[in-house]
Amino acid sequence: MALTHWGFIYTAAGSAAGGDVNVVDTGTCRTVLVGVGKPEEGIEAARRLVDEGVQLIELCGGGSGLFGLGA
Repeated sequence: MALTHWGFIYTAAGSAAGGDVNVVDTGTCRTVLVGVGKPEEGIEAARRLVDEGVQLIELCGGGSGLFGLGA
């Protein structure tokens, strides 16, 4: 199965509650980028992405990253 819908969650100070969402859609692949203010907000963001049908979720490991999410 080809990857056609995936998400990327990263921490970004000042992000809106619930996450800042940006979408890149090439017509062949849809990428949903979600910036969260605190790592623990990534859990709910991941749940929403799954509900939207993403096939894969990548967590940013840069800086303090999302380590310790418990997901």
